[in-house]
Amino acid sequence: MTVLQVNVRPAEPRDAGDVLRLTEQMGGHEADARNPGAQAMYLATLQSPEVRALVAQVAGEVVGYIELRSHLSLFRGGREAWVSALMIDPETRRRGVGRALLQAADEATSLLGCSALALVSSHWRSDAHAFYRAMGFVEEAPAARFHRPVPGAGYGTTGESVGHQFLKMAAQALSAVALALSESNHPAAGIGADGEHTTGPDWSAENAAVACLAGLGVPIISEESGVIGGRLPEPGEAWITLDPLDGSRNQRAGLPPWSTAIGLVKDGEPLAGMVTDHTSGRRWWALRGEGAWVDGHRAEPGPSDLVIVPSPEPGNLARVLPGYSRIRISGSTAADLCRVADGSAAAFVGRDRAVVHSHDLAGPAAVLREAGASAIGIAGRLPLISTDPRRIYRIVAAHSREEAVRLMGLQPAGVHDPILAGG
Repeated sequence: MTVLQVNVRPAEPRDAGDVLRLTEQMGGHEADARNPGAQAMYLATLQSPEVRALVAQVAGEVVGYIELRSHLSLFRGGREAWVSALMIDPETRRRGVGRALLQAADEATSLLGCSALALVSSHWRSDAHAFYRAMGFVEEAPAARFHRPVPGAGYGTTGESVGHQFLKMAAQALSAVALALSESNHPAAGIGADGEHTTGPDWSAENAAVACLAGLGVPIISEESGVIGGRLPEPGEAWITLDPLDGSRNQRAGLPPWSTAIGLVKDGEPLAGMVTDHTSGRRWWALRGEGAWVDGHRAEPGPSDLVIVPSPEPGNLARVLPGYSRIRISGSTAADLCRVADGSAAAFVGRDRAVVHSHDLAGPAAVLREAGASAIGIAGRLPLISTDPRRIYRIVAAHSREEAVRLMGLQPAGVHDPILAGG
């Protein structure tokens, strides 16, 4: 049979009818497709940060659907993704649709921080079993459960750019941090490289992240330990900036959010970034020239009545800014900046208090830039990302450059901070 030209894209709410049609056509799930709550369940699935749902199109028509669910596996010792649904229109089977969906699933699985892809299949689906074996899955006794490593889930994949390798390793690092935080009860405390107090979870998160990121072979500079291994980047060399636990006070109190931010920087410019809010599972990432994403969908900034500010200094109350009716203070700067990129908030205004460090800024700056939002310092442009974890910035991020400039312009005249000179 002729192999079809297949386009795979993220599933959308408008695909509900097609997905339910495919469910009914696959056999054995007719009752599921006709369940009155089936469409609501589909829409809820698309909102889950631990799910990636993709559809395959041929000539504009939806002919296939795959649903991936990320979870921690006691038996695998880490995070794996399950293919909870793989459905192909009967008229297009054996013509490359299933192969295209599984190949796209590899990328989606990697960016979920999973290193393996697994599925179960009814014993009577012998044709499907042959297809899974041909795609590299191995049957595990006694059930017809198939499992395989995800190609390129780590680093070193031939032909991949450092940016693509970084994203996959960062995804693994975020999953490792989440696991480390769930296990951490270490009382150790101290002062981090940026001068701020740190706790046992900070160190546990850093160790888990660095163990994943070190394989890229570039310098790593972290909020906690500073220059990992003592090697600073050479001129023109890419390097990683890491905030293992942004929102430590929140994490200690059990009050969301707390996040991890990882950025890839070269010559002071953000090349790529990945940030996760551990309390919601929301994950943002971006690579220069390839757009910004949030939970598998394009990040799109936009205006709203919400503005986010850093925690105010003791004795000073945060004030609502002109043009906004609601103010939010979360305590996690990296997540706040990413929320501007995805349109959850219209702006983040950190001009009055210099609390943003390089490790807070680099990963989110990549997301903001690729999403089409704007982040500027007091000089009216994005400051160069410094290798010094003590460096602090006055930052405004907004859904548009015009709004960022307007908000930064509210800064009182005459303010001068020698640390911030030049940006």
